[in-house]
Amino acid sequence: MIKARKKWLCILVALTFLLSLLPVSPALAAEYFKITGAYVYVDDDDNQNLGTVTVVYGDDLPSISGDVYIEVTLPEDTDLDAAADYDVTGGSKLSNTSRKVLVQATDINSAEVEIDFTSVDIKSGFTGSIVAAVKVWNYDGGVKYETTANVTIAKIKTSAVTITADSPKTVTVGSGKTGAKITIDEDTPGALSAGDTILLTIQKSGVSWDDDVLSTSNIVYSGLTVSDWEITGTNDRTLSIEVGTPSSSIMGSIEITPKLIVEPGTSDGDVDVKVAGDVDSKTVTIAKVGEGTVDITVKKADKDTVYLGQTRTMDDVTVTLDPSTKFDDDDYITITLPKGLKWADGTASLNADCTNLTVKKLYNDDQSIWLAFDAEVTDDVVLDEFVVKADANAETGDLEITFGGAVTGTAVIGQVKAPFTVEAEKVNVNPLGSEQAAGKITITEVASGALQLTTIDRLFDLVLPMGVQFSGAPEVEVTEGDLEIGDVTVDGDTLTIEITEESNLASTIEITEIEYDIDNRASAGDIKVSIGKDYNEVSDKAIATVVNAAIVSPTKRDASFVIDSTTYTVNGEEQTMDVAPYIKNDRTYMPVRYAALACGVDEDNIIWDGVNRTVTLIKGDRVVQMTIGSKVMQINGASITMDVAPEIAAPGRTMLPFRFVAQALGATVTWDGTTQTVYMSIR
Repeated sequence: MIKARKKWLCILVALTFLLSLLPVSPALAAEYFKITGAYVYVDDDDNQNLGTVTVVYGDDLPSISGDVYIEVTLPEDTDLDAAADYDVTGGSKLSNTSRKVLVQATDINSAEVEIDFTSVDIKSGFTGSIVAAVKVWNYDGGVKYETTANVTIAKIKTSAVTITADSPKTVTVGSGKTGAKITIDEDTPGALSAGDTILLTIQKSGVSWDDDVLSTSNIVYSGLTVSDWEITGTNDRTLSIEVGTPSSSIMGSIEITPKLIVEPGTSDGDVDVKVAGDVDSKTVTIAKVGEGTVDITVKKADKDTVYLGQTRTMDDVTVTLDPSTKFDDDDYITITLPKGLKWADGTASLNADCTNLTVKKLYNDDQSIWLAFDAEVTDDVVLDEFVVKADANAETGDLEITFGGAVTGTAVIGQVKAPFTVEAEKVNVNPLGSEQAAGKITITEVASGALQLTTIDRLFDLVLPMGVQFSGAPEVEVTEGDLEIGDVTVDGDTLTIEITEESNLASTIEITEIEYDIDNRASAGDIKVSIGKDYNEVSDKAIATVVNAAIVSPTKRDASFVIDSTTYTVNGEEQTMDVAPYIKNDRTYMPVRYAALACGVDEDNIIWDGVNRTVTLIKGDRVVQMTIGSKVMQINGASITMDVAPEIAAPGRTMLPFRFVAQALGATVTWDGTTQTVYMSIR
């Protein structure tokens, strides 16, 4: 009964293998031809050169035989006028009419085909895009492979522009007030012509252009040039900009950063600018005249750092709030920290030098703080002594706080950093077993004092995933710097290190002689060591993770071979063959000995019968046999027909079709045509 089951298993394996070799029907195959179009901008005029239609055959598909034809049809549109001329690369023109061309590819397997359209007459008034209908087909073995697509090969230029403005800014009385940026974008290249004038007129009484707007930093252009700009009109309320060299291949853009003069007595409300001249008129709002603003000044923001998993007082940085008018007794301020950071403790979260500003409470899960004024304040308000704590998920980099209420804007008050970096040597271990050696782990402080003293309730810890435990205490040593450590203990999946003295010199901890006990609860793949879960005083999130071992099957194999090279790799180790693989009839041939060894066959199980000219490979309960010159492969006695046969190549080496051999031995094979590399994998 057992033999019968094995026989049926062999038959099923053979049938599965044969089915993998059958050709895929056109309906299931990948797209054979890739059709793309490149468009240009043209005028609605005679003799216009349009873009290009390109046809490429899929480079990951087998070569095809038979002629490939390409038919391109221009749109049947009454506004598209006369016939086109055609320039063909990679093929030859067979015929054409006023709107259609038929091309035969020279060799679609090795070169793309490009069809360029020249001297096309386009009637005046035509708008939009010119879209060509493309059909590509080929007959191979009585089967028709066809791909169609519509591609854009030209767009008609217009004189239109798009005018936008950023969000309006609040401004008060004074000069040099900045409004929202105004952007004028061409919809197509050349929409603005040389000499075109754009007029920007302020609509609100009491507001005029400041001369600062004429600075080259406030009028910026690209794709075209601006030849002249000046302030004109009644009460200096019109800014005139003249186009110099128009754009050609890319759309032009003009950006204006408004600089304004707001006169005393100007009423509150929107500051609108009407954009007109040689463009379609549009009005945009660039500012609002209203209450005073608050300038935010920061000093020494580069001096303070909070480390992930720790609480720090930012005692060097100061933030000054300078109101242009005053803070009223009903004003309030909110300050919000970035995600992953929290204010440390209510009223002790920061210090304000203003006695009339008090901390009301923390909210938003302690990410935001609310401060309120209980009297009118006209002087600067200085904030310092920010006390924050950083969780493991806080984003490293600038610590930027965001103001709300009577103050809007942001300020950087320091840096967020990981207290250490971690590296590890990665080794492979078995799915089950005790005292299996893992790789060395190196923990390096980013700066002196970055690792804090630990306490009974908070130790520096390394935690293993489920199913993995420490076999015993590894060797832990400070190899650089002056950090001092105390007790090192192991409790199942957790290693803890006591830090007894912070460093004055950035220090390095090396953890060596690590051994793991692995049971059947452990998942295959990387063993990720979580570092700092208990050390993190903000939450129980790990500050870092590192991989120092991977659970892999003992039979796992990964190999790569490069065509015409005698060097190959198996499981990352470089090996050398005495003959190089080559390609013949679209199949990769490999010397039998190295192909078998790469697939995990013992050298004693590679058997050559010189009399019968047969090769026998034995791996476990699988026996694979091939005969020189024969396309029939035997797998445990079942016959499978290959499309190529083994052969003898100089200097007297037996060469096997690698894909068939590898798959017969349970491997997966992939091919990289760019690097001419064969990859084999057994899991």
